[in-house]
Amino acid sequence: MGIALQYINICRDVTVDAAIGRVYIPSSWLEEENLKPQQIVENPTGPTIDKLRGRLLEKAFGIYREARPAIEQIPEDARVSMRVVVESYMEIGRVMKERVYKVTQGKATVPKLRRIAVAWKALSQG
Repeated sequence: MGIALQYINICRDVTVDAAIGRVYIPSSWLEEENLKPQQIVENPTGPTIDKLRGRLLEKAFGIYREARPAIEQIPEDARVSMRVVVESYMEIGRVMKERVYKVTQGKATVPKLRRIAVAWKALSQG
């Protein structure tokens, strides 16, 4: 599950990371798109970046779907908080999907009432 959350983090922070000279998109993916990390640093937006963000999200949600049942194997006293953390973070990915992967400045965030609803739903499960 940690890998899924990391992909969400990378996707969310492309613009912010580029502003400080960092690129965490897998280098093999950049090569497939004929991009160099410096190009992302210089221009962290556009259709190719959106495509890579989409790919990061698809990977993240694929891993999430596979790993999600494992949360039920965690000891009960930690399970609920784990559900809340995972679902809250995955909601960031859902917001990015709704925006068609576009985050042109800063970070994608989940509106406060939506965060509360996600946490409530996670607390109510199982």
